[in-house]
This record gives sequence, C-alpha cells and structure tokens, in this order.
Amino acid sequence: MVTLVHTTILIVALTMDASVARAWIMLALFVTFMFFVQLCLNAPIWVALSEMFPLHLRGLGMGISVFCMWIVNAGITLAFPIVVDIAGLQGMFGIFAVANALLILFLWKTLPNTSDKSLEELEESFSAGDFR
Repeated sequence: MVTLVHTTILIVALTMDASVARAWIMLALFVTFMFFVQLCLNAPIWVALSEMFPLHLRGLGMGISVFCMWIVNAGITLAFPIVVDIAGLQGMFGIFAVANALLILFLWKTLPNTSDKSLEELEESFSAGDFR
C-alpha cells in the first residue's frame, strides 16, 4: 500500500497543476501514507528484528538496527528538500515508489518466514545457518 500511495502522489504531482485542490489531495495522500506506514510497516519491522537476533545478541542487534534506521531517516530528511529542488515533487516520490518496489522484491526473496515458530525454534534454525 505504501508503494501504491507513493505512486499515486507521483501521478497527482505529474498530472495536476498547482492549486488548492492539488494541495488537499496531496495532504490526504500524505495522511494515507502515514496511516499505512504505521499500520503495515512499523510493527512488522520491530517484530522481525526481535525474532532475527539470538537472545544473547538481541539487545545489541536491536540497538545497532535502530541506530542505522535513524541514520537513514536523517539522511532522507536532509536530502528531501535538495532532491525536490532538483527533480521536483514528482521526482522525489518517483524515487520513493521505485525504491519501495525494489524493497518489496528484496524482502520477498530474502526475509525468512518466521510465522508459527517460537523464538527458541527460530534461534536454533538461525544458529544452524537455516535462514529460510
């Protein structure tokens, strides 16, 4: 859904002239984007991270993961106005849409399925090198 919202923002930015209506549509799309990020992305990320690290490394692994996520968030925040100045709003959200589509493919191919397994079973299989 996040990729769909990014694509919709891209289409609106490309097809509509700057107007009050476009501003309201963009605001509605941004709110929709935040809704789906909070609903669909944030919770599973934290669950997946907590399942991937063995118990004795979970605190350190989560700490490093959170640090990396905040560094990337800061980089995106700092780059956003620069990219919008260069490529426009449609260019920025086009980049987001393509990045999200590539990320979906990457996660689909590489993220292990952890459903119906206990943390102990996951730790045992990951320790044995079985990441699927």
